[in-house]
Amino acid sequence: RNIAALGPLVLGVAGLDRHKVLVAGVDFKAAGILKPWWKLQGALPAAGGIILGAEAARVLNVGIGDKLELNNHSLTVSGLLQPTGSQDDQLIFTGLGTAQSIFGKQGRVSMAEVAALCKDCPIDEMVQQISAVLPGAKVMAIQQVVKGRMETLAHFKKFSYGIAAVILLI
Repeated sequence: RNIAALGPLVLGVAGLDRHKVLVAGVDFKAAGILKPWWKLQGALPAAGGIILGAEAARVLNVGIGDKLELNNHSLTVSGLLQPTGSQDDQLIFTGLGTAQSIFGKQGRVSMAEVAALCKDCPIDEMVQQISAVLPGAKVMAIQQVVKGRMETLAHFKKFSYGIAAVILLI
């Protein structure tokens, strides 16, 4: 009763010409709640469609309406995410069922993201309950993901200051 959204994901690496790309299959309805910072140019994909993170679109030099061949599946770009500053910028997103088909993972998920409705919900207990229902899936609470990302950014910030100090000394 304390869950705002449960977002299953299927992750996999697909071949695209000479590139290897990371594809995330998501439930776009849940993603709208889990990732409110997403700003989309274009539209969410229908079956057989994809959206690209800003950096993925730049590197692959593709736009809305282009077709990409991922693991022998022809998919149409329906939208592009504006830069988020997160790993989402490098990903290609498609519907959960499409990703399951591309990677031969029908009925399976790689992980699930959970958003709680309350600030002080028993997050660890909720994660345990969901993990019990989805054995073999990695279940994480958004709160933990955000905290981990913030800690990582803090480390990079400290590291970049260290590099700047070394450069100034030379």
